Amino acid sequence: MQPGVKSNQYATGMGGNLQRLLDAESKRFQIVCTDISKRVLAMTRRNKKTDDSRVFYIATDGRCMSIKNNSFDYITSVAAFGNIPESDKVAKEMYRTLKPGGKIIIEGAYIEKDSKSFELVKSMGLEKGMVEEYLIQELKNAGFKNVESTVVGKAKWAENPYDMLPVAGDMQYFCVIQAEK
Repeated sequence: MQPGVKSNQYATGMGGNLQRLLDAESKRFQIVCTDISKRVLAMTRRNKKTDDSRVFYIATDGRCMSIKNNSFDYITSVAAFGNIPESDKVAKEMYRTLKPGGKIIIEGAYIEKDSKSFELVKSMGLEKGMVEEYLIQELKNAGFKNVESTVVGKAKWAENPYDMLPVAGDMQYFCVIQAEK
């Protein structure tokens, strides 16, 4: 890592936010894209519009990342917690790999505890990452402080034969959760 250059770990998935990070006004940061799937990382790399030496790709499981302690200044995540069982382990790994004073930003869609969607995610072991208050508690349990969540939108979900979640008729909340180590 170069002196004065910030490091950012980004749960990349299909790379939805990667180009926005690369287009940021400041260029004094490096990005480490992670995903459990090497194939997803390869697709993200191939779809990226520019070849940027600031971007690195690591295939690793969010529950047990192959990354050393205190590596990142920032960690961003889009919808990862809703896809990974054992969100408590993911929160602990984020905390472990974040530098002291580092910050996380998590974007996600959350469901209500008394919904049909909740029963479905509970059967899959995903409820801790899909209910906002549960995820906030997981982050606090991992050691994060100043955990704040902002609801930026909500919608009653319509029938969609291509998605199991959320269940038609259930409310879904779109939130940005921020915290620091």
